Amino acid sequence: MKTLVIPKRRVVLVDDESGLLDLYHHILGDIYQISTFDSPQKFLDSLVSKDSMPFDILITDLSMPGINGIEMIREANKKGFYFPSIILSGYLDKSSMFQAVDLGIYRLLEKPTSPDTVISAIEELLVEYHIRDTRQEIRQIIEQMREYYSFIRLLITNHLPETEVKNFSLQIDSQGEVLHQESFDDLMDRLEDRLEKLLNSENVLEKARAKRYKNIA
Repeated sequence: MKTLVIPKRRVVLVDDESGLLDLYHHILGDIYQISTFDSPQKFLDSLVSKDSMPFDILITDLSMPGINGIEMIREANKKGFYFPSIILSGYLDKSSMFQAVDLGIYRLLEKPTSPDTVISAIEELLVEYHIRDTRQEIRQIIEQMREYYSFIRLLITNHLPETEVKNFSLQIDSQGEVLHQESFDDLMDRLEDRLEKLLNSENVLEKARAKRYKNIA
């Protein structure tokens, strides 16, 4: 039997201090596949390079020559690149926190921080983004279902006899007794209302989450 080999998650580190890059590479190298960049511009250039490689998470210093870590992430977003990010800084002022939250960055760690704290932040963020991706996929499926419901409504209304349409929305027990009855239109309206609530839940969760982090800041 072949042994299942789970590939390491790829973590990108950006910091203008080579000593810190070496340190984090040493700390994280046994757990993750590490790539390092000693300037924001080199990282941005790598995104559009023909040799670019996908990665799972970015860890970047905030204060660096040229542009800072938040500005670097903003530039990457403008180019169409989005990824989970952790920002490290010796001093996290409120302005930087607000900018980070507006970009969807919810992991800001003050330097110095322990290896366990960094690893914990990485794992939590990876799980969080996996859940977010799953919610997005569910959202897309729900939107497709809404289109199917509209088609089914039109099909049934236009092509089935009225008696069949009524029977379509009957709930019958094992003895053949009617437990519940509602019109087909009411049934479809109820389903669409439920779908609308599910579609709105993503935005509600994101707004509440952003508000929570801003209140903490």
